[in-house]
Amino acid sequence: MDPWHPNLWTDAVLQWLRRRGSNAVCSRTFRDPRRLTAYLGAAGACGLLIRFLRRKNAELARVLNVPLSRLLAQIEQKEVAAAVIGSHLCAFRTHDGGVCRASLLPQDTKLVTKLLHKNGVEFRAQGQPGWRTAVVLLVPFVYLGLCSWLLWKMTADTGFSGGREVEKQRDEGSSVAAVTWDDVAGVPHVKAQLMEVVDIFLRPERFARLGARCPQGVLLAGPPGTGKTLLAKAVASSCAVPFLCCTGSDFVEVFVGRGARRVRALFEEAAQRAPCVLFIDELDALGARRGGHGCEEHEHTLNQLLAMMDGVSGGARGILIIGATNRLAALDPALTRPGRFDRVLQLRLPDEAGRLHILKVHAARTATVGASTLLPRMAAVTPGFSGAELANLVNEASIVAVRAGKDVVDGECYEVALRELQGSRAVEDVTNIDPSLSIAALWQQLASGSRTATQGVSSVEDNE
Repeated sequence: MDPWHPNLWTDAVLQWLRRRGSNAVCSRTFRDPRRLTAYLGAAGACGLLIRFLRRKNAELARVLNVPLSRLLAQIEQKEVAAAVIGSHLCAFRTHDGGVCRASLLPQDTKLVTKLLHKNGVEFRAQGQPGWRTAVVLLVPFVYLGLCSWLLWKMTADTGFSGGREVEKQRDEGSSVAAVTWDDVAGVPHVKAQLMEVVDIFLRPERFARLGARCPQGVLLAGPPGTGKTLLAKAVASSCAVPFLCCTGSDFVEVFVGRGARRVRALFEEAAQRAPCVLFIDELDALGARRGGHGCEEHEHTLNQLLAMMDGVSGGARGILIIGATNRLAALDPALTRPGRFDRVLQLRLPDEAGRLHILKVHAARTATVGASTLLPRMAAVTPGFSGAELANLVNEASIVAVRAGKDVVDGECYEVALRELQGSRAVEDVTNIDPSLSIAALWQQLASGSRTATQGVSSVEDNE
C-alpha cells in the first residue's frame, strides 16, 4: 500500500479517535466561535490537501507501467508520439492517447534516445525537480502536522493534558465571603463540631500544648440538600482563607494517568495557596470502593488521592480538607479511616425545630408578614423537607406573591407554594384540594388521602 495515500492517514486518525472515545472531540472548546473558525479552517485545509493528493494519485493511476522491451518495440513500430526521458524513467504518449512509462537501464539512456531519434519521435529530457515537486513531497507532512495540531488542541482544551479544566472550577472565593455561620441552620450538632475544627485550625497552639492536632479532614455525609456545601463555605469564610472547590467527577478519566495527574495538580495548588480550605464534593465518584468496577484508572486516581492526603498534615501545612458525599457506605474504607478523614459528620433531614430555624433564615430575606405564626405552621406541615427544599418553598412563595401583584408574602402565598411543591413530590390528591383550606386542613386532607390509599394492603409478614 502506498504510505502517502491520503485514505491511509485519514483512517488512522479515525481509529485513534475511536480508541480514545468521543471526549477528545466533543469538547466545550467548540462553543468558542473563534476557535471553531480556526478548527473549521484547519479541517478545510486538510480537505483540500486530501483532494490534491487524490488528484495526483488519480493521474498516476492512469499511467501504465510497461517493460523496456515493449517501449523499444513500440518505438520501432512508430506507435510513440512523444517521450520525456529522465535519469531512470521514460514516459511516453502513444498516438491513440495512452500514457505509459518504462524503467530504463541504470545510467544508460543512449539506447532509447538513439532509437527515438532514428524513428523521428519528438523527445526531451526531464527537467530538474522544482518547487512543484517540493510541494508534492511536503503535502503529506503538512497534512499530518495539521491533524496532530488539531488533535493536540482538542485534547488540551478538554483537560487531558493536565488540570486546566479543573483549575477553572476551583476558586470559589467570591461566593464564600458572603456565607456566615448565621446562614447555617437545622444542623446544630454538625455546626458546633465544624466551629470547633475552625478554632483548632486558626489557633493550633492552644490545643498543641496538650498534644492535640487539627483534624486531617472532615467528611460530611447526608442526603442531598442538607447543606454540605454551605457548611464548607461557612468554614472557609470563618477562617478567611481561599476556598478551593472541585467535584469527584473532575478526576474521572478514560486516559490512564490523567486522573492521578489532576489530583497532584489540585494538591500542589492547595499547597501554594495555603492556608486554604479544599472542598471535594461528590466524593463517592472518586473514592468508591476499589475492586468493584474493574476500572484500573479509577484505582490509580484513588491511590493518588490517598497518597496526597497522607502527605498533608492538616493544619500543620495550612490545608483543611472537607469532603461531601451522599453515599457514605460506597466509599473505600482506606479513605474514611482516621488519619485521612478524622471526623465523619452525619447530616440528617431537619426536625420541626430545625425546619423552623431554616425557614426563619430564608424568610428574613423576604417581605413575609405574620412570620411569628406562619412559619411554625409551615415547619409543622413539611416533614421530610430538606434545607434546600425549604429554601425553595420560601422562594416559590415570593414568586406567587409577585404573580398575584402583592407587596408582601402572606400565608396564602405559602399555601399555594406548598401545594405546588407537594404536587412536584407526586402527591396525587393535591390538585383536588380546595384553595380556601387552611394549612392545617391541607395537611389533614393529604394525610387522610395517604391513609385511604393504603387501606386493605396487607403487610409482608401477613402475606407470608
